[in-house]
Amino acid sequence: MTRVSTDARRLLLLALALAWLGPGTVRAQEPLGLAPVLTDDVLAPLARGFDHWLVRQLREAGVAAVALDGDGSLDQALASAASDGFAHALVPKLTSRAGQASVQLLLYVPDSRVLLVGARSEAPIANLGRAAVEALQRIVEQTGGEPIEVTPPQIEDLASTSQALERWNTGDLRGAFRAVQGKLSPTAMELREEIAEQAQLSTTPLPTRARLLVAVGDSTTAWTLVGRSARAELSKPTPDLELLVAAGEVMLANEGVKEARDYFERVLALEPGHVDARTGLARVLEAEGDRPAARAMLAAVVSDAPHELRFQEDLARLAEDPATAATHLIAAGRNAARWLDVARAEENFERAIETHPQAMGDAQAEIGALEERLGRPTKARVAYRRAVGGGARTPEVLTALGRTEHRLGDSETAAATLQDALAIDPKNRGALRELSVVYTDTGRAEEAVPMLREVYARDPGDETARVTLSRALRATGDTDEALALLSGEEIRDQ
Repeated sequence: MTRVSTDARRLLLLALALAWLGPGTVRAQEPLGLAPVLTDDVLAPLARGFDHWLVRQLREAGVAAVALDGDGSLDQALASAASDGFAHALVPKLTSRAGQASVQLLLYVPDSRVLLVGARSEAPIANLGRAAVEALQRIVEQTGGEPIEVTPPQIEDLASTSQALERWNTGDLRGAFRAVQGKLSPTAMELREEIAEQAQLSTTPLPTRARLLVAVGDSTTAWTLVGRSARAELSKPTPDLELLVAAGEVMLANEGVKEARDYFERVLALEPGHVDARTGLARVLEAEGDRPAARAMLAAVVSDAPHELRFQEDLARLAEDPATAATHLIAAGRNAARWLDVARAEENFERAIETHPQAMGDAQAEIGALEERLGRPTKARVAYRRAVGGGARTPEVLTALGRTEHRLGDSETAAATLQDALAIDPKNRGALRELSVVYTDTGRAEEAVPMLREVYARDPGDETARVTLSRALRATGDTDEALALLSGEEIRDQ
């Protein structure tokens, strides 16, 4: 529970809203424009959830925060704040590097683009919530306020909230509800209630209301809403397809399998690629006991939407053998990891190992990649070692293990691991690059330079190779070429 003292609330209002008309003049209660979070690709899955969390904290502190439109750029955010008449705008920024997250909160005067106050905090990506709270606390401290106590958001909550808001924004209220279903954080529970309330609004489209009611467990009311209209639509030459899909899902929830088939097949007769009708018919086929046909239907859907993890989970349930089930579970985990939905990713990877122990190597490699991305190298090293021991002794996994060992300070072991990777594939670019990084960092720059030249020549866009080559050249005394490389000039042939 967030606890903010009265004095801190006042200071947040004055400092964060900062309605400064000029030196020494303050106008309280002026709304604060809150820009969409600026983020890199790694942390983009958390953006909407972070925005939602920050708005909640500011409003609890008494700040009238108003979300601004934006395209993800600072210029556009400030221009939007200025055009909407805000005297001040708060711009949050999330960036990452090698598993570390940086959270910045920057307060601007939009018209003049003057930065009034800012705060920055860093933490492993897994602990991004802690960095967010520290940045918020530092904003208050910079204005002389008393410390505030805020419970850090968990990364899983930011991810699930982001998914829910993303789906809500596209009109998929059922998907939005499911994204935060079972989540226990105050933010997730509050959002879940807001989503569920949409089913009671007459302004919400009827099919959407029915599907949402099914998601919240009220399929009886859902059928009352759409039953009569859906039956009438079946015989029309151009029926409302979304209403028919909703009716099919409601009937499935009410165990009306035959009726559900009628609705889904009618939709597919008019629109064969309709994803929800195809997945609905797959569920009908499963309920009828035709698992091979259900698998085939879902497999076709997955080929069109490979990153939708619930389809992979369904395929795992329908798989004809444990090995295939494990493959789908690993794919589902990989998709969850892409969203930084850590708990769901780990659950799928662990289920893959339980289902098919021979999948240990591949599943642990994915766990290692996730842990490395989250900035937890010790856990990543454990997972990568298990992957190698479980049969995934590939150049890629060995390279990842060597990189992690080096990051933890065990450079001698890292070099040996990377040499093992090169013994399998002497031209492996990743292994060459990481070994050259180890050599450069441990006083063996002369050995690193030829490897780095090869890596950089094969991929001039490799920023790590470019910077490391510059460092290695400088260490060997070739300062001119090192500086030229950093300035973007062509390196000379050797």
